[in-house]
This record gives sequence, structure tokens and C-alpha cells, in this order.
Amino acid sequence: MKRWRVYGIIVLVIISTPVFAKEISFIPGITEAMHDVTLSLDTAGQIEKIHVNEGDFVTKEQILLSLYSLQEKLDVERRELIWKSKAKLDTAQERSSILKKNYESALTLFEKSKSVSIEEIRKLELEYKTILGEIERLKIAEQREKIEYDISQANLNNRILRSPINGVVIQKFLDIGEHCEQGQALFRLVDTRKCFFVGNIDEKTGQNLVNKQKVSLNIGSNHIQKTGTIVFISPVIDPASGLFEIKIQFNNKDRIIKPGVSGYLNLEFNDPLTSQLENNVKFHH
Repeated sequence: MKRWRVYGIIVLVIISTPVFAKEISFIPGITEAMHDVTLSLDTAGQIEKIHVNEGDFVTKEQILLSLYSLQEKLDVERRELIWKSKAKLDTAQERSSILKKNYESALTLFEKSKSVSIEEIRKLELEYKTILGEIERLKIAEQREKIEYDISQANLNNRILRSPINGVVIQKFLDIGEHCEQGQALFRLVDTRKCFFVGNIDEKTGQNLVNKQKVSLNIGSNHIQKTGTIVFISPVIDPASGLFEIKIQFNNKDRIIKPGVSGYLNLEFNDPLTSQLENNVKFHH
């Protein structure tokens, strides 16, 4: 009798335990490089040298292209000489030292013996104050010359195109000797080591998604599996489609995924009816 009671309990558990179905949603989307930039210069000119080729990996601040800049280089040298020239200021400071001594000596004589007239004292004082004013003017002029040198250096640097990111050169628009206009596209660079999956999802399916949540991705014709992190959930829904945008960042250090390929976001959750059954079983257990 005891043995049958044990078997009866086992059978009851097996029979009363339902198989709970998981509902899976596949949200289509497209992949994008984390950085995809088209570069230009703020100035026009003729291209003197191109330092990289298409397909090259470049690092941040690496020189990509330079324009002919002889005039700008000469202007930098000229302004540097003007800025660093201390002749006028040195002469004024030496003269101020002499005038100061003369004024102080005359003032001492005037106070002790009155052997120097008050007019002479005032004349020496005026000369001394005048040279002090000249020194201050020269110091301000030196600061202005330094600023003008910095501006000329900036104008020269504006004729050199540097990479703002680490990435691969995927397109070169002009060649050596060609003329580029201000703001004209010169290079396109991408960094594919980190990518985004961008998709659109309906409110019901995405209502429980949160930023920094880990999710599963299935990308490309080879169905490459990637784990990504939600980095953006649009706060608004497109009224025409009833969908909102979601952006997921994933690692692509191996560069196995080429940005632009499509894929799916896999969302797995319990069907509402089976979730209720599951809760009931947990309660009875």
C-alpha cells in the first residue's frame, strides 16, 4: 500500500505539470558601424600629398592628406620671428632702469640740499613714467604677436587633414594635384570593431526592454550569433507605423560582420496563458 502511494504521487506530478511554451519574436534590423565619418577640410587648396591608401588602418590624429602650404609656412616663420624678437622690450627695460636711478638720485639731492630744481625732478619723473608706459605697451604688443603667431599656425594646420578616429580608410575622393573646395568630401573612414544593430519594434513586444539590457542577435546570411547591449530606446513612437527605434551595441573585434548586413533581434518571453499556468503550478507546489 505504501509503494502504490509513492507511485501515485509521481504520476500526479507528471500529469499535472504542463509544458510551457516560449514565444519568440524576431525583430528585423540593419547593422551600422559605430563610427562612419566623411572628412573634409575647412579651407580650399591644391592637394600636395596623400599619406594613406584605401584599405589602410589609421590611428587617431594620423595625417591623411596635406595641401600646398608654402605661403602659410612662411607666414608662420615670419610671425614667430616678430613674436620672439625682444630687442625693443629689452632696450626699454634697460632705459627704465637708468631713468629710475636718475630720478631717485635727483629726488634724494632735492630732499637733502635742494641742489636740484623741482622742475628737473618733475621732468625725470615724467620720463620714468613714460618709459614704464612704453614697457607695458610693448608687453601687450608681445601678447598680440603671440596670438597672431598662433593664428598663423592654426591656418597652417587647417591645410592638413588628420583622422579623428581609429579606423579603416574605405574611400578616397580626390588625388594628388587636384583642387579641393572648402567642405568637399576627401575621405571616408569607418571603425567596425564595435557596431550597432538598429531596428524598429512595436510597443507591446518592446514594453519590457530597458537600457543596458543584454539581448541576443542573429546577423547575416550565416546567422552569426552575437550578444549585444541596448544603448538607445526611442522615447517616441512613429504614429504612421506604430513602431519605435531601438539601438543595440555589440562587439565586432574580429570584424566578421560587415556593417550594412541585416539581421534579427531575438526576443524570448512566455506566452501570457502559459505564464498563468506556470504561476498556478508554482503555487500548488
